[in-house]
Amino acid sequence: GDPTREFESVSRVADELARTADVESVARTLLDELAELFDLGFAALTIVSDDGREASGYLARSGGEDVDWWPEMHLDLEREPSGIASAVFEAAAMTVYDTASSGVVSRRLADAVEAKSAAFIPLLVEERVTAVISVATLDEPRVFSNEDLAVMQTLASEAAVAFERLRAGVALEEALKRNEEQLAQQAALLRAAHVLSSELDLPVVLQRLADQ
Repeated sequence: GDPTREFESVSRVADELARTADVESVARTLLDELAELFDLGFAALTIVSDDGREASGYLARSGGEDVDWWPEMHLDLEREPSGIASAVFEAAAMTVYDTASSGVVSRRLADAVEAKSAAFIPLLVEERVTAVISVATLDEPRVFSNEDLAVMQTLASEAAVAFERLRAGVALEEALKRNEEQLAQQAALLRAAHVLSSELDLPVVLQRLADQ
């Protein structure tokens, strides 16, 4: 690759990080830099759950536009083979030259993206994978070199701290949602108990207890 362009890309991502706390803006800048630098048709960020068992799409870019279905994407990392899962469990970047013949990638995601070749870059915070960047070519297969992966990893590392904030925010949101669901269940039980107690004929109950 072109070292000057690569340095400029890293600088742009670092500048974006320095001047904004908006993680989405950082993610968009990073993904667009990767797409331009390596002539990619698709670049995406996926957030890994605290327990490392699931992953959720956060943002994907294709042709300078957001991919509308990516934020709805969910992966079971333990049960569904995918390049994202491999990057999480190996904690290392990996590439796939031909997604059509690969048993490593998620078939449904590769087909939806129409990916030819792909690379998966883990974002590590304290040796734990908190997110994965997925990139793909859409026109023809290509080989991603070790140098390509090193540059992608450098760009990802610049943004890793910001994405850790995002991952922590997602985890908090999920915990709050679970808490709301539990409170709703408890309220339903209380309402049912109230209805049940209000419908009981107290004199009849007392008489039966006295007859025992």
